[in-house]
Formats: sequence, C-alpha cells, structure tokens
Amino acid sequence: MLVSDWPGAVRWYTQKLGLRLLYKEDDDQWCQLAFPKGETRLALYHRDGLDSKIRNRCIPDIQVDNLESAVKELRSRGVSFPGDIRGGDEGYRIISLLDPEGNELQLYEYAKAKA
Repeated sequence: MLVSDWPGAVRWYTQKLGLRLLYKEDDDQWCQLAFPKGETRLALYHRDGLDSKIRNRCIPDIQVDNLESAVKELRSRGVSFPGDIRGGDEGYRIISLLDPEGNELQLYEYAKAKA
C-alpha cells in the first residue's frame, strides 16, 4: 500500500486493524506488517517523492471467520466502511473498508453451509 502520512498509516494498520509490525526500514520508506492469523504479510511504502497520482493497483482481500463480528470489532476501533456487506449467492460475502488515505481493502467470508 502506498501512503503519504507514514507514521499515521503505520499507527492505523497496527492499532485499528491489529496488524503486527515485523520489519521497518530505518529511513521510514517501507515496512512489513503481519496479520494476526496465518502467514500473510502487507507492505506499506512511503510515497514521498512519488507521483501523488499513483494509486494502489490491487485491493487486498482478507479472509475472516465471521464477517459480522469482524466488521463490528473494526467499527468499534473507528474503521470506515463505505458500503454494506454484499454477496452471498457467489459462495462468499464481502465488504470494503478504507484506510485514512482512501486505500481500499476488503474483508470476506465464505458462505456457511446450510443445514
């Protein structure tokens, strides 16, 4: 993810999303964050010196066990969700969230088997 406010972005991803800081370069140009479960990593890059029109070209999808619980927890931490949970017929449900700089991420869960 490309970010302009380096310290603010690191704080948001660690405090709001609960990611753990694994590695940070001394010059504050990039860091690597870990998700609470699994081995997935997310890198933050300081956009200092880059064209301000450059945006992220991918949207990270983060699988959760219970979408409603995850959304409720993140809303309590002040995370912004621009829309509602959608999907279901495709075998999963998904919702978008935005970081403070407008970068989009998505949370999703696979549909639960009907009894």
